[in-house]
Amino acid sequence: MKKRGPNSARGWRIPGRLRANHWRQRNGWPAIQHAVTALPEELRVPLLLAEYEDKPQAEIAQILRCSVKAVETRIYRARKQLRTALGCLFGPGGS
Repeated sequence: MKKRGPNSARGWRIPGRLRANHWRQRNGWPAIQHAVTALPEELRVPLLLAEYEDKPQAEIAQILRCSVKAVETRIYRARKQLRTALGCLFGPGGS
């Protein structure tokens, strides 16, 4: 019988991409939390409302008493800052 290594499951090799995804799920979450917490409040709040509370941009604009375009811009800037902060975690491709 074939010995299983640390990168195998039931005798099959796990592709590097899946190992990386597993690592992100186990180890990446604290880095993501830290990066989100480090965002300025004006970027963090719309991002959290959009991503975690699944609110549409129009509703976020009402909550924050600003324009929909301002919400769109803030979410874009928050994501851009997160990509920069987490580049070492997610690599050059982002996501």
